[in-house]
Amino acid sequence: MQICAKLGGEPWAIDKLPFVSVPTIVVGIDVYKKNGKGIVGCCASFNNRFTKYLSIVKEEGKDKDLDVIIRDCILEIVDMVYIKISI
Repeated sequence: MQICAKLGGEPWAIDKLPFVSVPTIVVGIDVYKKNGKGIVGCCASFNNRFTKYLSIVKEEGKDKDLDVIIRDCILEIVDMVYIKISI
């Protein structure tokens, strides 16, 4: 199973969900804050078995608040998924 995963295979998958017949993105977002500085991590699936993922990490800057960074992450993920699955 480990060799399968390292070679890009799918060692596990979620099947028979009611919404997988249409393109579906599952997104996870986490924010870490320390000393007034925030780091945002976003991860999203891009296939109908939820086994392929994209991830983005962004750091909060002086000119951008966390809500803007999260919005930018989601927009970037949607663009990346669009390119990956060619809707």
